[in-house]
Amino acid sequence: MNRYLNKTDFLVISACLLSLIAFSINIFLSSVIPLYFNAIVILGAFLYWVLWKKDPSGALQKSLIIGSSAGILYIFLDNIFVNQMIIVYLRTEDLKITGTPISLILTWMYSISISLYIYQRLRGFFGEFYIPSILTGTVAFLSIILFDFLGNKARIWEWPWNIAFMASKPPYIFTTPLFFPIALFLTFFLSPWIIGGQRITRFHIGFSDNPLVGGIRFAVILATTMFLFFRVFMV
Repeated sequence: MNRYLNKTDFLVISACLLSLIAFSINIFLSSVIPLYFNAIVILGAFLYWVLWKKDPSGALQKSLIIGSSAGILYIFLDNIFVNQMIIVYLRTEDLKITGTPISLILTWMYSISISLYIYQRLRGFFGEFYIPSILTGTVAFLSIILFDFLGNKARIWEWPWNIAFMASKPPYIFTTPLFFPIALFLTFFLSPWIIGGQRITRFHIGFSDNPLVGGIRFAVILATTMFLFFRVFMV
């Protein structure tokens, strides 16, 4: 894999900047429209890039398939959190699937795609898997804190503990309960297992490199880590 920045890298960087701008502007608008605009533009650009074979390494294509399938499967996990009042979505005008806003599903799709692409690109710079895994997990950890803060300030969603809704309150970083970024860090640390078909040490990983299977693995790992750390911090 090319060790220098390529056009796909700049596309992904642009997607990150566009998301930051859209979420920041939305603090003053408190609307789901910027979220839909941002997600449709990014996913549309990624799809165009993949279909027109402008990503010769195939890293973005694999990341997009995993991210899209995992984003759809996230509905089942999020629905449990919605039903248990662990998270509350405040924009009633947003279209929902079993309680989960479609804008959030689309956001998860491109966010997971970006993070897994970052892992694959970093893997080309480092010989050992654990360095890009730690870096990708750290990016996910910091990103969810930032974007959760922006989404909270824009009144898109609310963790009930922020409004003293529950008797027991987990530790927080700004507006984000700590179990959430920790679960994401661990999930993306396991990117080699999610993507599959990679050499970890001198042995070849036995997991399938089918991206649809990778999306299922991502959803299972994220659900497991979120429930695990939720229970740990709520004891």
